[in-house]
Amino acid sequence: MSESLVNFRIRFVMCTPLLVSEDRVLSVIQVDTLDRRSRFRVEDLEVLVGVTAQVGLTIENAQTHDNQLCQKTLGRNLKIARSGQQGFPPATPPDG
Repeated sequence: MSESLVNFRIRFVMCTPLLVSEDRVLSVIQVDTLDRRSRFRVEDLEVLVGVTAQVGLTIENAQTHDNQLCQKTLGRNLKIARSGQQGFPPATPPDG
């Protein structure tokens, strides 16, 4: 159901990879124009690269934060489970 880019009559396009840690490509950011008079300049690409770098850093920070929250929740759940299991009687009676 997707259309070809040719159908959009794009005249100029800039793309830059969205990088996260270890230069892993997460996605690609594309900026385009239909206006024949609006050519992109080197400065435009520099701005796009800068913005993309900030977006990659923000995504990575959000993922790190999310992982830390999951670890905290898991630790809390394990502590609750441990304290609950300590109240259970032993599986076998003690010798004696």
